[in-house]
Amino acid sequence: MRTEAGRLREDRDSANQEAASIKQRIGQLRNEAEEKRKRLEELDSEVDQDRSRLPSKRRLASRLGHIEWEIMTTPTVEMLPKEKEIADEAKELEMGLTAHADLDIREDEGLKLLAEIKAIGISIQDLRKDAEKLHERGTENHEKMIALRQKASEERERANDAHAKFVERIQTIRTVREELAAVRKEIRAIRGKIGEAETLTRAEKKQALEAAKKEMVAEAKRKFNAGKKLTLDELKLLYEGEGESEEEE
Repeated sequence: MRTEAGRLREDRDSANQEAASIKQRIGQLRNEAEEKRKRLEELDSEVDQDRSRLPSKRRLASRLGHIEWEIMTTPTVEMLPKEKEIADEAKELEMGLTAHADLDIREDEGLKLLAEIKAIGISIQDLRKDAEKLHERGTENHEKMIALRQKASEERERANDAHAKFVERIQTIRTVREELAAVRKEIRAIRGKIGEAETLTRAEKKQALEAAKKEMVAEAKRKFNAGKKLTLDELKLLYEGEGESEEEE
Protein backbone atom coordinates (compact mmCIF):
# COMPACT_ATOMS: atom_id res chain seq x y z
CA MET A 1 0.00 0.00 0.00
CA ARG A 2 2.92 2.35 0.70
CA THR A 3 4.40 1.58 -2.73
CA GLU A 4 1.07 2.13 -4.47
CA ALA A 5 0.42 5.34 -2.52
CA GLY A 6 3.89 6.58 -3.47
CA ARG A 7 3.25 5.79 -7.13
CA LEU A 8 -0.08 7.60 -7.02
CA ARG A 9 1.53 10.60 -5.30
CA GLU A 10 4.25 10.78 -7.98
CA ASP A 11 1.67 10.53 -10.77
CA ARG A 12 -0.50 13.17 -9.08
CA ASP A 13 2.47 15.53 -8.69
CA SER A 14 3.51 14.89 -12.29
CA ALA A 15 -0.02 15.66 -13.51
CA ASN A 16 -0.11 18.83 -11.40
CA GLN A 17 3.26 19.94 -12.77
CA GLU A 18 2.13 19.31 -16.34
CA ALA A 19 -1.11 21.20 -15.65
CA ALA A 20 0.87 24.10 -14.18
CA SER A 21 3.12 24.13 -17.25
CA ILE A 22 0.04 24.17 -19.50
CA LYS A 23 -1.47 27.05 -17.51
CA GLN A 24 1.78 28.96 -17.93
CA ARG A 25 1.71 28.25 -21.66
CA ILE A 26 -1.92 29.41 -21.83
CA GLY A 27 -0.90 32.64 -20.11
CA GLN A 28 1.86 33.17 -22.66
CA LEU A 29 -0.54 32.53 -25.55
CA ARG A 30 -3.06 34.94 -24.07
CA ASN A 31 -0.41 37.64 -23.85
CA GLU A 32 0.63 36.89 -27.42
CA ALA A 33 -2.96 37.03 -28.61
CA GLU A 34 -3.54 40.28 -26.73
CA GLU A 35 -0.50 41.86 -28.37
CA LYS A 36 -1.68 40.75 -31.82
CA ARG A 37 -5.18 42.03 -31.05
CA LYS A 38 -3.81 45.44 -30.08
CA ARG A 39 -1.66 45.47 -33.21
CA LEU A 40 -4.73 44.55 -35.29
CA GLU A 41 -6.78 47.35 -33.75
CA GLU A 42 -3.99 49.84 -34.39
CA LEU A 43 -3.59 48.58 -37.97
CA ASP A 44 -7.34 48.76 -38.66
CA SER A 45 -7.48 52.27 -37.22
CA GLU A 46 -4.50 53.42 -39.31
CA VAL A 47 -5.91 51.86 -42.51
CA ASP A 48 -9.34 53.40 -41.91
CA GLN A 49 -7.83 56.83 -41.29
CA ASP A 50 -5.53 56.66 -44.34
CA ARG A 51 -8.32 55.35 -46.59
CA SER A 52 -10.69 58.05 -45.38
CA ARG A 53 -8.27 60.65 -46.72
CA LEU A 54 -8.36 59.11 -50.19
CA PRO A 55 -11.09 59.19 -52.81
CA SER A 56 -12.74 55.84 -53.27
CA LYS A 57 -10.90 53.26 -55.30
CA ARG A 58 -13.82 52.94 -57.70
CA ARG A 59 -13.93 56.66 -58.28
CA LEU A 60 -10.18 56.86 -58.93
CA ALA A 61 -10.24 53.90 -61.27
CA SER A 62 -13.28 55.30 -63.10
CA ARG A 63 -11.68 58.71 -63.55
CA LEU A 64 -8.37 57.21 -64.73
CA GLY A 65 -10.19 55.02 -67.23
CA HIS A 66 -12.07 58.06 -68.50
CA ILE A 67 -8.80 59.98 -68.95
CA GLU A 68 -7.20 57.08 -70.82
CA TRP A 69 -10.25 56.88 -73.08
CA GLU A 70 -10.15 60.59 -73.64
CA ILE A 71 -6.46 60.45 -74.59
CA MET A 72 -7.09 57.64 -77.06
CA THR A 73 -10.13 59.27 -78.67
CA THR A 74 -9.08 62.94 -78.71
CA PRO A 75 -7.03 64.18 -81.69
CA THR A 76 -3.44 65.05 -80.86
CA VAL A 77 -3.86 68.66 -81.90
CA GLU A 78 -6.66 69.15 -79.44
CA MET A 79 -4.84 67.17 -76.70
CA LEU A 80 -1.56 69.13 -76.79
CA PRO A 81 -2.76 72.24 -74.92
CA LYS A 82 -4.05 70.21 -71.97
CA GLU A 83 -1.60 67.29 -72.16
CA LYS A 84 0.34 68.37 -69.04
CA GLU A 85 -2.80 68.93 -67.01
CA ILE A 86 -4.20 65.53 -67.95
CA ALA A 87 -0.85 63.81 -67.29
CA ASP A 88 -0.62 65.38 -63.85
CA GLU A 89 -4.17 64.29 -63.03
CA ALA A 90 -3.49 60.78 -64.31
CA LYS A 91 -0.34 60.58 -62.18
CA GLU A 92 -2.26 61.73 -59.13
CA LEU A 93 -4.97 59.16 -59.81
CA GLU A 94 -2.36 56.41 -60.16
CA MET A 95 -0.78 57.48 -56.87
CA GLY A 96 -4.20 57.26 -55.21
CA LEU A 97 -4.73 53.76 -56.59
CA THR A 98 -1.25 52.77 -55.44
CA ALA A 99 -2.06 54.09 -51.96
CA HIS A 100 -5.23 51.97 -51.98
CA ALA A 101 -3.17 48.95 -53.03
CA ASP A 102 -0.79 49.54 -50.14
CA LEU A 103 -3.73 49.80 -47.78
CA ASP A 104 -5.10 46.52 -49.21
CA ILE A 105 -1.76 44.89 -48.38
CA ARG A 106 -1.97 46.25 -44.85
CA GLU A 107 -5.54 44.93 -44.60
CA ASP A 108 -4.21 41.54 -45.64
CA GLU A 109 -1.72 41.81 -42.77
CA GLY A 110 -4.69 42.48 -40.50
CA LEU A 111 -6.47 39.37 -41.83
CA LYS A 112 -3.30 37.41 -41.17
CA LEU A 113 -3.19 38.75 -37.61
CA LEU A 114 -6.87 37.84 -37.15
CA ALA A 115 -6.19 34.30 -38.38
CA GLU A 116 -3.25 34.00 -35.97
CA ILE A 117 -5.43 35.24 -33.09
CA LYS A 118 -8.08 32.63 -33.92
CA ALA A 119 -5.41 29.92 -34.18
CA ILE A 120 -4.09 30.92 -30.75
CA GLY A 121 -7.66 30.72 -29.40
CA ILE A 122 -7.98 27.16 -30.73
CA SER A 123 -4.61 26.24 -29.18
CA ILE A 124 -5.76 27.67 -25.84
CA GLN A 125 -8.97 25.60 -26.00
CA ASP A 126 -6.95 22.43 -26.71
CA LEU A 127 -4.56 23.21 -23.87
CA ARG A 128 -7.50 23.79 -21.51
CA LYS A 129 -8.87 20.36 -22.39
CA ASP A 130 -5.46 18.82 -21.71
CA ALA A 131 -5.26 20.71 -18.40
CA GLU A 132 -8.75 19.48 -17.41
CA LYS A 133 -7.75 15.89 -18.15
CA LEU A 134 -4.59 16.30 -16.08
CA HIS A 135 -6.61 17.87 -13.26
CA GLU A 136 -9.06 14.94 -13.33
CA ARG A 137 -6.14 12.49 -13.29
CA GLY A 138 -4.53 14.31 -10.36
CA THR A 139 -7.83 14.43 -8.45
CA GLU A 140 -8.50 10.73 -9.09
CA ASN A 141 -5.00 9.76 -7.92
CA HIS A 142 -5.37 11.99 -4.86
CA GLU A 143 -8.67 10.32 -3.91
CA LYS A 144 -7.14 6.86 -4.41
CA MET A 145 -4.18 7.89 -2.27
CA ILE A 146 -6.53 9.06 0.52
CA ALA A 147 -8.39 5.73 0.33
CA LEU A 148 -5.10 3.83 0.59
CA ARG A 149 -4.05 5.93 3.57
CA GLN A 150 -7.35 5.19 5.27
CA LYS A 151 -6.93 1.48 4.59
CA ALA A 152 -3.34 1.61 5.85
CA SER A 153 -4.55 3.35 9.00
CA GLU A 154 -7.12 0.60 9.56
CA GLU A 155 -4.45 -2.08 9.02
CA ARG A 156 -2.17 -0.23 11.44
CA GLU A 157 -4.92 -0.27 14.09
CA ARG A 158 -5.41 -3.98 13.54
CA ALA A 159 -1.67 -4.52 13.88
CA ASN A 160 -1.62 -2.49 17.10
CA ASP A 161 -4.51 -4.55 18.52
CA ALA A 162 -2.73 -7.78 17.57
CA HIS A 163 0.48 -6.52 19.17
CA ALA A 164 -1.37 -5.56 22.36
CA LYS A 165 -2.93 -9.04 22.54
CA PHE A 166 0.46 -10.60 21.93
CA VAL A 167 2.03 -8.55 24.72
CA GLU A 168 -0.85 -9.51 27.02
CA ARG A 169 -0.36 -13.20 26.27
CA ILE A 170 3.38 -12.92 26.82
CA GLN A 171 2.69 -11.30 30.20
CA THR A 172 0.27 -14.10 31.08
CA ILE A 173 2.89 -16.70 30.18
CA ARG A 174 5.41 -14.91 32.37
CA THR A 175 2.95 -14.85 35.28
CA VAL A 176 2.25 -18.57 34.88
CA ARG A 177 5.96 -19.29 34.75
CA GLU A 178 6.52 -17.29 37.94
CA GLU A 179 3.73 -19.21 39.71
CA LEU A 180 5.15 -22.50 38.42
CA ALA A 181 8.60 -21.52 39.72
CA ALA A 182 7.10 -20.75 43.13
CA VAL A 183 5.35 -24.13 43.21
CA ARG A 184 8.53 -25.93 42.23
CA LYS A 185 10.35 -24.07 44.96
CA GLU A 186 7.79 -25.20 47.49
CA ILE A 187 8.06 -28.77 46.24
CA ARG A 188 11.82 -28.68 46.54
CA ALA A 189 11.48 -27.34 50.09
CA ILE A 190 9.05 -30.12 50.98
CA ARG A 191 11.28 -32.72 49.40
CA GLY A 192 14.17 -31.29 51.42
CA LYS A 193 12.18 -31.72 54.63
CA ILE A 194 11.35 -35.29 53.62
CA GLY A 195 15.04 -35.94 53.02
CA GLU A 196 15.86 -34.67 56.48
CA ALA A 197 13.26 -36.97 58.03
CA GLU A 198 14.97 -40.03 56.54
CA THR A 199 17.93 -39.51 58.91
CA LEU A 200 15.74 -39.84 61.98
CA THR A 201 14.75 -43.02 63.72
CA ARG A 202 11.91 -45.01 62.31
CA ALA A 203 9.44 -43.61 64.83
CA GLU A 204 10.70 -40.12 64.41
CA LYS A 205 10.88 -40.69 60.69
CA LYS A 206 7.32 -41.88 60.63
CA GLN A 207 6.24 -39.01 62.82
CA ALA A 208 8.13 -36.55 60.69
CA LEU A 209 6.69 -38.08 57.52
CA GLU A 210 3.19 -37.81 58.90
CA ALA A 211 3.77 -34.23 59.96
CA ALA A 212 5.23 -33.42 56.57
CA LYS A 213 2.35 -35.16 54.87
CA LYS A 214 -0.16 -33.22 56.92
CA GLU A 215 1.68 -30.04 56.12
CA MET A 216 1.62 -30.93 52.42
CA VAL A 217 -2.06 -31.79 52.61
CA ALA A 218 -2.75 -28.52 54.40
CA GLU A 219 -0.75 -26.65 51.78
CA ALA A 220 -2.61 -28.49 48.99
CA LYS A 221 -5.93 -27.56 50.60
CA ARG A 222 -4.81 -23.96 50.92
CA LYS A 223 -3.89 -23.82 47.27
CA PHE A 224 -7.06 -25.66 46.29
CA ASN A 225 -9.19 -23.23 48.26
CA ALA A 226 -7.26 -20.34 46.77
CA GLY A 227 -8.11 -21.63 43.29
CA LYS A 228 -4.50 -22.29 42.35
CA LYS A 229 -3.36 -25.15 40.16
CA LEU A 230 -2.22 -28.38 41.93
CA THR A 231 0.35 -30.89 40.82
CA LEU A 232 -0.55 -34.55 40.49
CA ASP A 233 1.26 -35.35 43.75
CA GLU A 234 -0.59 -32.62 45.59
CA LEU A 235 -3.93 -33.93 44.23
CA LYS A 236 -3.07 -37.42 45.46
CA LEU A 237 -2.11 -36.07 48.90
CA LEU A 238 -5.33 -34.07 49.02
CA TYR A 239 -7.52 -37.07 48.17
CA GLU A 240 -5.61 -39.35 50.56
CA GLY A 241 -5.96 -36.77 53.35
CA GLU A 242 -9.72 -36.58 52.77
CA GLY A 243 -9.91 -40.41 52.83
CA GLU A 244 -8.07 -40.63 56.13
CA SER A 245 -10.33 -37.95 57.65
CA GLU A 246 -13.40 -39.97 56.71
CA GLU A 247 -11.96 -43.17 58.21
CA GLU A 248 -11.17 -41.40 61.49
CA GLU A 249 -14.76 -40.19 61.64
